[in-house]
Amino acid sequence: MLEPLHTFSFGPLTVTMEMLFFLLGTAFGYAIIHYYLKRLKVNVREEFLDSVLMGIVIGVIFYKFWPFLLEPSLLLDLRNILYFAGGPYASYGAIGIGFLYLIFQGYRKKWPYHCWDSLLFGTVSMLLFYSLCVKAYGAPTPFSFGFTVENTVYHPVNVYMTWLYLLLLGVSIFLVSPKVKYARTAVLLIGMVFIHLLVSPFSI
Repeated sequence: MLEPLHTFSFGPLTVTMEMLFFLLGTAFGYAIIHYYLKRLKVNVREEFLDSVLMGIVIGVIFYKFWPFLLEPSLLLDLRNILYFAGGPYASYGAIGIGFLYLIFQGYRKKWPYHCWDSLLFGTVSMLLFYSLCVKAYGAPTPFSFGFTVENTVYHPVNVYMTWLYLLLLGVSIFLVSPKVKYARTAVLLIGMVFIHLLVSPFSI
């Protein structure tokens, strides 16, 4: 697992591990959506995937400029655009604004429920990929299991989330029928909210 704030550079562009694996996780989630729709032979697959791709672009732009929404003074030096991205709750905000775009498009185009099932599967898969790769430090813990920094052990929040996302995907795949309209969408959406509430006491 990698440190979220470790960086590397492409010429003048500096990228954190947090941003890199957010992008890689997004690509992984998109691939899951594509596979799910192809497997079920959904006839609006290409149209839906185009909208998902646009939602991803909107989310990535939001994620990139999140620090500037929190601290507009950073824009006084335009070079900061190369160095800053992400931050507290940036991934949730990016996912949220991407979802709002897709909800608007879905309302207009009346997509079938399989599209929404695939979208939630892709979102949980993205979060699983990110949690598996990038450390998330929680509050200090009295137990020996966790991430140690200067002799203090912290809750490994991303490890908790990884197992919970795996469990959620397993339940959705093996216990919820794809033939029941919006059942998988509901289970995945409720599961994501439940996971967030469950790990929040251990988070900083």
